Amino acid sequence: MKPVHLVLDTAAVVAYARGSEHVGETLTQVSENEAAFTASLSVLASAATQADPVLVELLTKHPAFLPVAMEWTRWPALAATLGLLGRLDAAEALLSALDFDCHVLSGKPELYAALGDDPPIIGV
Repeated sequence: MKPVHLVLDTAAVVAYARGSEHVGETLTQVSENEAAFTASLSVLASAATQADPVLVELLTKHPAFLPVAMEWTRWPALAATLGLLGRLDAAEALLSALDFDCHVLSGKPELYAALGDDPPIIGV
């Protein structure tokens, strides 16, 4: 299994679905590094309400996409992160990034302002 080097949040998936070169280039770099990226179920579902669901599905067909699921035992951490960020999709993206020791790619890095000065967020 390829190591996960990047987690996409809803805004990044929406940007991808709308043709963002910045997101596309970043995913190409992940792939060239023989690594993977992921996005949680809530992120994909949220993005599909804001962009063409066919293009969101296309993202999941990318050769570097790795589907992952959060263990149900992570619910206390998810609840705490949800309380901090106020959005389930952002909370899942952040927890996934922490679990994989990588960064969240976000089109709205301000969503993570509650994390302080140096959160593991890459803005696009």
